[in-house]
Amino acid sequence: MQKLDEFVNVFSKKMCLVKKRDEKTFQKLISMLMKRRLFAIDQDLWKELYLQNRNFVTDIGKIPTTYVMKHNEILSFYMRQNIPDVTFLRFDTHSDLNEIKNSALLPTFYEKYLKTGNAKYIDKAQELVWDIGASKSGVLMTTGIKNVVWCMPSWVPDKQIEINYCIKSNKKNLKLSTDVVINDIDFSYSKNISETKTYTKVQTGKLTLTGFEKIVKRLSRDYILDVDLDYFVCNGEKFDESYFKIPFDLKSANRTEFVDFNQNIPRNRNFESDELLKYENSLQKEIEKIDRRIHLFLKLISALKKLGFKPYLISVCDSSNINSVSNGYVPTNLALYVHVKVVNGLKKIFG
Repeated sequence: MQKLDEFVNVFSKKMCLVKKRDEKTFQKLISMLMKRRLFAIDQDLWKELYLQNRNFVTDIGKIPTTYVMKHNEILSFYMRQNIPDVTFLRFDTHSDLNEIKNSALLPTFYEKYLKTGNAKYIDKAQELVWDIGASKSGVLMTTGIKNVVWCMPSWVPDKQIEINYCIKSNKKNLKLSTDVVINDIDFSYSKNISETKTYTKVQTGKLTLTGFEKIVKRLSRDYILDVDLDYFVCNGEKFDESYFKIPFDLKSANRTEFVDFNQNIPRNRNFESDELLKYENSLQKEIEKIDRRIHLFLKLISALKKLGFKPYLISVCDSSNINSVSNGYVPTNLALYVHVKVVNGLKKIFG
């Protein structure tokens, strides 16, 4: 195996080229890290390369695609698109349906943007939808309600449901409302509301044939694919019953807590220590689980394509934490690995 110092020196020299937006070198560096698969020893390199990854934004095949760090930032992308009445198929640990203050302004901003093409209305809408947990409610309130299928990972204990919903409005705020009572809270609406859509939750972390059929039943031939990387790995807390009373961020199964090894001490050999070896082994086991989740996700998307379902638009959210500018739902040391595996998998499916 190449000595750590030698590898870091070679890696650092190539990193200087990446900062000049050399995508070819960027891909080579990813390949170097992928080949080594030393996720603990190389975690600082993964994090540094992830910072540079923000420069490279490409469509998946011929499908318009956006990559964001905070999930609510997809709103700007979708406001710029001509979105037909299609289904949102989303893979996420969170529902992202938080309330938005003064949300009644959102459809007005959207109408003004469509009429004038003035991007200031997109900026105004994005300022209202500042909450990372309002990505879905923000898009639906702005561009109009659509059928939604929320695919949940295995660690989310929410029940699978299929309910009708609509948007109720008053002078200042819009509200997503359903025709049933959920968790003892009445979200019921009048049956004379003109437009309703279906909101479906499916536990795809342990997908059954019935679950797959439920997705197919609600999917439009052209659909919007929205992927949050925390579907594959998520920081958070271990589940207990309080989740149903006061929802908190759930930790993904086999989550390995980040360990910061100090490489600033001269002649520090802790990369050979028992502690680091234990950390490395734990990460390797988690990566195997993550790879399995990504494999099943891509298998599902590929199966839908074979049935004639293809994304009209794609959004991918990293949900990572860089210099405290975002919530760290996805561990930063694994974010680039997961991002590359998911995006490359989708590119392989859609060309």
